[in-house]
Amino acid sequence: MIVKAWKAATYGIRVGRPNAIEYFSRDWDHIEVEIDGVFYSFELSQTFWTSCPEFRGVPIPNWLGDQGLIPLPIIPWPERNPQNLN
Repeated sequence: MIVKAWKAATYGIRVGRPNAIEYFSRDWDHIEVEIDGVFYSFELSQTFWTSCPEFRGVPIPNWLGDQGLIPLPIIPWPERNPQNLN
C-alpha cells in the first residue's frame, strides 16, 4: 500500500479512499499499527470514509522524524502539499 504523510493540525498518514475501501472495515472505530516493534492504536475519525481517509497521532511525527522524512525539530510542510511515502 502506498500512503502519504499529511500535515494539518498534526501529522497523519493518508491511506486514500481506494485503500480505505479495500483494506479497512467500516465496522472499525480504530486501528492498530506497528511502528518500530510497538503497537499503537489510532482512532478512525467520522470523516475517514468520506473526505479524510487518514489516521493521526503523536507517534507519527516521531516516526517520520526518525526516518528522516521530516526535519527535526519539526518544521511544517507547505499547506496542502503532502509528502509521498513508499
